[in-house]
Amino acid sequence: MANQKGEVDTCVFLKDNQPLDNYTYSLVGTPCDAVFIQRFCYYPINVASTFPEDKELVDLNKESYLGSILLAENSEPVGLIALMDEKPLQNPAFAEHLILVLSPAIEEELCRLKNAEAVNTKL
Repeated sequence: MANQKGEVDTCVFLKDNQPLDNYTYSLVGTPCDAVFIQRFCYYPINVASTFPEDKELVDLNKESYLGSILLAENSEPVGLIALMDEKPLQNPAFAEHLILVLSPAIEEELCRLKNAEAVNTKL
């Protein structure tokens, strides 16, 4: 979920099926910002050159990007999910379908984590 500073905290970040450290990044100049506005974005080619301000995309030499917003039951954004690759996605329709099938479970878990964090903050 984006905070008031226009930043997002990663919950799970994988590269080559290996988990990486989570981090906070600015949405400005990223395709993730477009996801929060449009709810779904697909850039089949040239995503790094389309978003030159996104240093991670450029440094990781990403070619394609597919992202979707994740919503709570009240339709408020709770996060986003994105797939990126150094080459065009081989089967973007399958990737989109997979995200749509998995999104409800991911949304539920993000809401549960957010609620647990709110309870712990109050303690």
